[in-house]
Amino acid sequence: MLSQAVRTHRASLLIIDSLAAISELASSAFAYRKFLRELGALLALVGCTALLIAPRTEGPESLERFVADGILDLDLRTLKMRQTRDLAVRKFRGSPHLGGQHIFEISDSGITVYPRREALMLPQALDTPAAVQKSRFGISGLDDMLRGGVPPASVTALLGAPGSGKTLLGLHLLAEGLRGGQRCLYFGFYETPSRLLSKAEGVGLRLREHVEAGRLEVQWRQPTEQFLDAIAMQLVEGVHRQKAQRLFIDGADGLLQSSAHPERFTTFFTALSNELRALQVSTAISMETSFGGPELGLAPVGLSAGVDNIVFMRYVELRSQLHRLISILKVRESDYDPSLRQFHITSRGLEVEDSSESAEALLGELARLHGGSSTRGPGPNPSPPGSAPEDSGEDA
Repeated sequence: MLSQAVRTHRASLLIIDSLAAISELASSAFAYRKFLRELGALLALVGCTALLIAPRTEGPESLERFVADGILDLDLRTLKMRQTRDLAVRKFRGSPHLGGQHIFEISDSGITVYPRREALMLPQALDTPAAVQKSRFGISGLDDMLRGGVPPASVTALLGAPGSGKTLLGLHLLAEGLRGGQRCLYFGFYETPSRLLSKAEGVGLRLREHVEAGRLEVQWRQPTEQFLDAIAMQLVEGVHRQKAQRLFIDGADGLLQSSAHPERFTTFFTALSNELRALQVSTAISMETSFGGPELGLAPVGLSAGVDNIVFMRYVELRSQLHRLISILKVRESDYDPSLRQFHITSRGLEVEDSSESAEALLGELARLHGGSSTRGPGPNPSPPGSAPEDSGEDA
């Protein structure tokens, strides 16, 4: 019957749904094997491609595995209260393919597969020499600490406690790029576009006109049941579509919450960072740390090896008032000022002191009030202020 149908319709594609029904009709495993081999010979003779749909089975009864040139394994999993669909290419005769499991979605537009970012190889065409001009934040005190800005096409982590000014600092990076004629992309999880633009206007950053002119694109993704690789695809597509030269991801927690498999987040982030560098994008990403004293905090989930530069913003409490301090923990392949400086959030944006004198006075008074013995908050012993962590993959 299949032979006659294929020849009559001159079919180039045959889909059998499903082989389970045919295997139940076979009188024995030998008869089922004979059917599959005759089917394979027929399709090879007439030049027809077949897609054979079968339930996953293990053991000698899964005879289609021995005659198929390719095997796509689909799985439906429940992780806690979340459901994911996975696809794995178990076999693909004579052709290269990405191993491991990849998430896919079924929607109104059909099936969309999101390859794991860490499994993708960067095209050699993207491996081009980087620009030489540094990316400034447009904040004189901070740019002085960075000796003119962060290296071009690098990834900068903006570490800080809630409300410390991470988003504002990232917007400064975009605003300075826009002033220089660069195209920019904001990719966030917590601020809606209208709220973000109003917030920027409140501190003197006029970004709305750049959005209206198309020089700045603001993307917002709720950190709900999305998937890491889907977000990465949207992010990279946004960079290509906008031809962005500067990118601010606000923030890493939104990415982490989208991960169905948190254990792969570090390798995913490293792969995404490498791709953004290859695209020659100056990237900043905000990362939230806990509240604490004047000690250096810990970068979340071991991401320090995936970034080139780290700017750390922290609070210091003195006489029932919170003061903000900023420091540079790491700038890859570049000199920087390791001192701590006090900074303020004003109607003109973020302002960093020109020297470390006010920070020294603040920490000195804090030490005197505590007898010089308890100036650091809870947690492990901190690194000396200004010391740059090694590129070893450990937390900064």
